[in-house]
Amino acid sequence: MASIHLFVLQHGLNGSSTDLDFIERTFRQRFGKPDPEAGRELHLLLCNTNTGYFNRLTHHGLEVMGTRLYEELVKELDRIEKSGGVVDRISILGFSLGGLIARYAIGLLYREKVFERITPVTFVSFSSPHCGSRRKAGSWWNYTLAAITNNLFGKTGLELMLEDTSNDSDVPLLVKITEIDSDFYKGLAVFRNRILYCNLQNDFQVPFCTGSISHRNPFNDQQKLTFLEKYPHILDTKEDFMQEDKPDYDNFFKNDAKAVHLRVILRNLQTLEWKRYNCYFSGPFAHARIVGHNDLVSYWSRDVVQHFADHFEL
Repeated sequence: MASIHLFVLQHGLNGSSTDLDFIERTFRQRFGKPDPEAGRELHLLLCNTNTGYFNRLTHHGLEVMGTRLYEELVKELDRIEKSGGVVDRISILGFSLGGLIARYAIGLLYREKVFERITPVTFVSFSSPHCGSRRKAGSWWNYTLAAITNNLFGKTGLELMLEDTSNDSDVPLLVKITEIDSDFYKGLAVFRNRILYCNLQNDFQVPFCTGSISHRNPFNDQQKLTFLEKYPHILDTKEDFMQEDKPDYDNFFKNDAKAVHLRVILRNLQTLEWKRYNCYFSGPFAHARIVGHNDLVSYWSRDVVQHFADHFEL
């Protein structure tokens, strides 16, 4: 029997597993049969434990959601192994908030030593708010989005705004899971590939900087963008624009009340090596289009998912 590479897919805020249907279909078509050369087959787990209750299960906070994902994943591993399968690799994809949920679950997998028997291969996020959802003050639009996030999405919203505290600490959870001595950072660090797909513009849910783990967007409206020929929504960049020789962290986010926390998140996550793919979609639905969600708005813009499938390490 071929060994199994378990590929886990986690949806985002107010979402459901159906948001990732196109990714699931793409990978089933591409990797549906065992690869005789690799001696391995791909098994997909489209996670459902954070789906339901009118999508409000994603308002319960990262600790609860990440623990649900971890438990669902462990049950699936047990089910596969009891049926005679051997899982020797794992990759995890998170869309939107799903990237943060996945990172929390990864920390639990690392803590429970799952990665000592199963090789972590790829962690990939599609438009995920790794640095939270805080926005620059000064515009009514950013003020409105901040108010919505802070007040309508429960504990999750507070965490995204770095406004959460606990009885034993005033440090927000998003900071804690980036601390270099934490299981969450160590778990992320052992993955062979860490990949970010993010939107340059038109993503109202997840702005470029938080999706790309950066303090700035190096692209502007006047700049002429060139795209990969085969993947017309992915920028053809010859270098990683997010890397700086000597980042001046002390001057980042100077006008933000949570600047200290944002700098810690950014500094720690930037100590890891990331492969970034910068994407651009015209119109207001970039957040959905990056994963090919919704046939109506994404039918002609599914090349980003195809790009990931073409470069997936089985």
